[in-house]
Amino acid sequence: PRGGPCRPAGAPGPGPDDDDAGADDDDAASGGDWNSSSIDPAPMAVYLGSPADVTAEDFDGLAIVVLNENPDAGYADHDAWVALAGDLGDAGVQVYGWLDAASPRAGAEIDAALADYGALGLHGVTLSGLGLEVVGNNEARPIFFANNARAAGLSVMMTAPTPSDVLGELDGVGQAVHPGDRFLLQGFVHGNGDWQAEAIWRDQVAQATTGAATYGATVVATTSDEADEAAWSYAFHAAWLDGLEAVGWGTPGFATVRSLPFPGPLDGGSAFTSEVESAGSTWSRTTDTGTLTVDAATHTASFE
Repeated sequence: PRGGPCRPAGAPGPGPDDDDAGADDDDAASGGDWNSSSIDPAPMAVYLGSPADVTAEDFDGLAIVVLNENPDAGYADHDAWVALAGDLGDAGVQVYGWLDAASPRAGAEIDAALADYGALGLHGVTLSGLGLEVVGNNEARPIFFANNARAAGLSVMMTAPTPSDVLGELDGVGQAVHPGDRFLLQGFVHGNGDWQAEAIWRDQVAQATTGAATYGATVVATTSDEADEAAWSYAFHAAWLDGLEAVGWGTPGFATVRSLPFPGPLDGGSAFTSEVESAGSTWSRTTDTGTLTVDAATHTASFE
């Protein structure tokens, strides 16, 4: 079933996972036709294009949608953005607003955008630009703005090229992610027209899942900017292998909407029955209904 508005400002975010430690998709909004009791990832998208170019129907079946930054009423597409976010929320989608919080952007400007998102009743905010690769950032910056987001009634989704930059704990200050928050892996296994090296894939996933699990958060991912069904299937199964909560397209320039089918099985199981195992370039994991296999050398995957 679908339905329900965006989470009102101040209401609690998603609760803890209710099936297993692998962060299944039960915590995402229903918004689609996949089996929400299964541990295969929920469908999502990051769309940073103009809200005037799309309608809620373009995102049909998605559980989580991240929309382009919309800081205030002075934004040219403000009215279209608000209407789209509202329509998606009414369809049961968890809507996040993108927000670049990198140094040297002023804190007052960032906090004003957070207040606007909270007033619109969005589910959350996706905080970007907070990694230590940005000159002027420090370990306290993601913690500070994540806490300000929560004060505005928003769930937090963090993203950074090096996950550990925003998923650690700073003595005396705390941590950026709290229970129910999310970390977003961008360009997951295939992005910018190229495959991610196997070692980098495994390191990224280990940093993200370990850091998120420490604080009760979950991990989601967006992949390729290529309209390639095989690459999409590989990315989906690679996300599923490590129990990522959701996976989807970070579309070309994040400015178009993909229409490729979601490759999840009708019944991927309700729990993992093994840890991730490797044999050469092949990675596998069993569920209570089958075995998931991902080959990092051939970029193929299956569930049988």
